[in-house]
Amino acid sequence: MHLEVKTIKGRRYFYAAQTGRVDGKPRRIKQIYLGTLEDLVAAKGREGKPSSIRTHRFGAVAALWALSEELGIREEIDRHCAASGPGASIGTYLVLAAINRSIEVRSKRGFAEWYQGTSLPRLAGVPSQAVTSQDFWTAMDRFPVEKAAQPILTALVKKVLPEVGQPEVIPFDATNFFTFIASDNGRPKLPQRGHSKAKRHDLRQVGWALAAAAETQMPLFSHVYAGNQVDVVTFKEAWPQLLQVLHELNLHQATLVFDKGNMSKKNLELADQSKFSYVTSLAPHFFPDLMAVPLSQLSPPSEDDEHLHGFRLQRVERMIWGRERVVVQSWSPNLAKGQEVGVSQHLSKAERKLSDLQASLKRRQQTGYRGRKVSKEAIEKTVRAILRAQHLSQLLKVTISEEEGHLQLSYTLDESHLQHLRDYLFGRRIWVTDHRDWSAEQIVYAGHQQSDCENCFRDLHGEDPVAWTPMWHWTDQKVRVHAFYMVLSLLLTRLLLFRAHKAGDTRGLKAIIADLHAIDECLLVYPAAGTHGQGRPRLVKVLSDRSPQQLQLLQLSGADRLAPSA
Repeated sequence: MHLEVKTIKGRRYFYAAQTGRVDGKPRRIKQIYLGTLEDLVAAKGREGKPSSIRTHRFGAVAALWALSEELGIREEIDRHCAASGPGASIGTYLVLAAINRSIEVRSKRGFAEWYQGTSLPRLAGVPSQAVTSQDFWTAMDRFPVEKAAQPILTALVKKVLPEVGQPEVIPFDATNFFTFIASDNGRPKLPQRGHSKAKRHDLRQVGWALAAAAETQMPLFSHVYAGNQVDVVTFKEAWPQLLQVLHELNLHQATLVFDKGNMSKKNLELADQSKFSYVTSLAPHFFPDLMAVPLSQLSPPSEDDEHLHGFRLQRVERMIWGRERVVVQSWSPNLAKGQEVGVSQHLSKAERKLSDLQASLKRRQQTGYRGRKVSKEAIEKTVRAILRAQHLSQLLKVTISEEEGHLQLSYTLDESHLQHLRDYLFGRRIWVTDHRDWSAEQIVYAGHQQSDCENCFRDLHGEDPVAWTPMWHWTDQKVRVHAFYMVLSLLLTRLLLFRAHKAGDTRGLKAIIADLHAIDECLLVYPAAGTHGQGRPRLVKVLSDRSPQQLQLLQLSGADRLAPSA
């Protein structure tokens, strides 16, 4: 390329020109107008000084968008939808919702404002005018969630498993999430009052069951159910669907893990009939003979396993509900310490309340209170409420007596029972399995992988990233769709986390998302080159400075290919 000068009406104008041969003849291939000499001098003086800089959040949204495109999530969703969304495809809206939930939760009304501040309009090709709350709600209503949600998840997992590997252990668990749906709104049937795991018993809640791959926490199966349904019923309802999904994923050799809350005689029979191996747990009171074994008679792990450091184990076989099964009793020092601390806290709280009640009754006697007499039954009812927490009624011995026509209360701590709990209960768990070829260590380790599902729930119950709550939806359809894009959020973030850990970045998900979210796409606006501001301003898009870890995350997700070119 060379510089050319043209003189027009006495003024000289400069051009950058490129020439070459076309069909053997010299031709001008490219010509760029540079301006007059004064323009070039003025532009040189302004070099490196943009008139304005605009920034958009790039890193986290680009990483998750790149992963979603790699898996073909939009296409997979749209393949199951007969109708499209109002401004974009239904798959696009649900992917955008999943990305938002993975980074910085916004309601559908507040989504557009967040969306404009990111690079998603450029990446998704959807203008901010097309991401209103009504656009989302229309798309959610048109998505055939009950028929399509699990088949879509199964198809996506099939694409992921070759990379992350087939899981040997699959934990299954259930939780619930409170809603803000009014009590007098009788249309939705999923939100019901039940035992709230978030302690929000004043609100209606929705139940959610999840099966995930151990270690990677990759979601495999999802099931939404009414919030007043107990775990035993949920297990019976979800079990056949879960088995079908595992067959489709060709995970026949996996061992399923589920906790004692799902257990009943009929449910254990379902597990036996499934031909899948399992590890579960049962309440200690089913095995009084094992709980009576002194801790000194339990054996340490046969191998120096960091995961089971300090444990004591006992492996036996027992007839349980008509079948011989392998039973392992484990004692964990950390569990024992935690349980004792929990009981001590409840004990201190109960003693304070009993002391206040005792002082109140004494004041009545000392002041000669002649008002309405407190009945013994009322005090007994108050005491029962104070001792409601586990073990308190055995640890605190309360006596109610009458002196000079006034009721009095006294209490003592049963130290011998507290020591009995330390020796024969705290720290102990009972594991049940059909794995006759597994050692006690293998059984306990598999049982502990239940925590991989619990870790997913911990994220979902927390704040960003991957937050289920707050959920601003009021119909069963939208609640189910919300659950679906939360599964997509889990899938995308767990895949990102897997790749980061494999590459040596051992940080948690929150730190990785925050690190990515700090990468901005910057639009530098340079003034027009002309002396008097003629022509168009020059626009340059670049990314903000990136650390080596940020560069690696962009590469691992494929977001580096989405970076703007200057």
